[in-house]
Amino acid sequence: LCAAVEEVLNVAVGANLYLTPAHSQGFAPHFDDIDAYVLQLSGTKTWTVYAPTSPSNPPHPDTPLLPRASSRDFTHAELLDSLHHKVALSPVLHPGDLLYLPRGTIHAAAATDSPSLHITLSAHHRWTWADALLAIAAPTILAAAASTPLLRNSLPP
Repeated sequence: LCAAVEEVLNVAVGANLYLTPAHSQGFAPHFDDIDAYVLQLSGTKTWTVYAPTSPSNPPHPDTPLLPRASSRDFTHAELLDSLHHKVALSPVLHPGDLLYLPRGTIHAAAATDSPSLHITLSAHHRWTWADALLAIAAPTILAAAASTPLLRNSLPP
């Protein structure tokens, strides 16, 4: 499955399976540092998806738009107290349903009356311009340092 999605998206794709007991919540509200494609496999799960992020509505006051790391756990009350984080969607996913969660989208999910199984396909992990520049620059700087003693001098105080 990952290989097929990688072929379509042209990026590395990972997968995690989540089994949630009936009437239980998986994780607390949070956002991820990846684009998530959630495919419901068995049972049903109610998702709470908070308002999308934008420059005027970052995922959290302490976090930049398009985060490069996943968030800490939030409480529903903490998010609803914020002027910007209202619930945008509350879909119930049934087997075969797909939900797309862009990077930085705050979400949580809870199984309904039966155990729930879904697979999350993750894409675009550390696949940003910053990551590309770091990948290019780091080896170049290390090669230069190996052949240039001046670059290996200690920094001044």
